[in-house]
Amino acid sequence: MEMVINSTKTSADVYDNLAHYLFNELIKAHDSAGDFGFFSPWTWFTIFGWIMSCAALVLVIMLHLKVRPLFFMLMAQGSHAAPLGLTLPKLMAVTPVTQPSMDAMAEWIKHVSHVPSLLPVEILILLGIIFAIVFKVICMIYRARKRKQLEPI
Repeated sequence: MEMVINSTKTSADVYDNLAHYLFNELIKAHDSAGDFGFFSPWTWFTIFGWIMSCAALVLVIMLHLKVRPLFFMLMAQGSHAAPLGLTLPKLMAVTPVTQPSMDAMAEWIKHVSHVPSLLPVEILILLGIIFAIVFKVICMIYRARKRKQLEPI
């Protein structure tokens, strides 16, 4: 009986988390067939990943080229702030009315602190990217339809 239990434990695959399992499944899918699997989702995930990584590389290079002149301009400027030359008028002796102070950041943290316990950070980032892409596509569709409606017949 002990031999059966030990052999069962060693034959089972154990993964730390879902990402390791998915990565191992991706590797198994690519090791099993050397050709292009048209209906394989892992092949399409890989292709989509390569396309997105190339696009990200191009965007990083474009950002670097656009930010570099700004960086040089900031380096060339002096670090002293220019005087505004404004003077505020002095008020007469008025008793200040104290308002109860409210810390906006503490209120925000109180309202948002439960979100990481619901979803992991990686999924929140992924959802943010997906919502940004969907929003951009909806804006493009809206502009195209609006342009089509404004065209003369």
